[in-house]
Amino acid sequence: MTQFSEAEIQQIKEVHKEIEDIAYDLFLLSETQLEETAGLELLVFATFCFGIINEIALMKKLSSIQTYVITSLLLLTVFHYSEDQIDEIVQELFNTKDEHHPSLMYEITQRGMLGYHQYINDDLNDLKENLLDALAVAKEKGEEVI
Repeated sequence: MTQFSEAEIQQIKEVHKEIEDIAYDLFLLSETQLEETAGLELLVFATFCFGIINEIALMKKLSSIQTYVITSLLLLTVFHYSEDQIDEIVQELFNTKDEHHPSLMYEITQRGMLGYHQYINDDLNDLKENLLDALAVAKEKGEEVI
């Protein structure tokens, strides 16, 4: 079991709160009801948020383990995945960090990383377009996202 320092725990809490707020803002921005979102669409939102988490982790120099914990917490608290689903999804998301990963999840993760900069720069029109494009491409490709 990994032991975190008080400073690392504080970073996890702060980033988790930040990404939770961003995730809810993404649903509002895209005019999508979280409660009515499931399946592929929900996975696209989660993957986009994972890209945002990765960008925050790079900027704040978080460890892979901290990033893993933050991602797991987000999938549980915002997206309401079960604990069994979370382990599988997080592993798949971490696989998308490899640019040679063959799925569309890599592209959506990259879009999320860009989306973080759009968000913090208050470039909401481009952020909305970025997110809606990711959703459209995923719907077009269907289950090939995973």
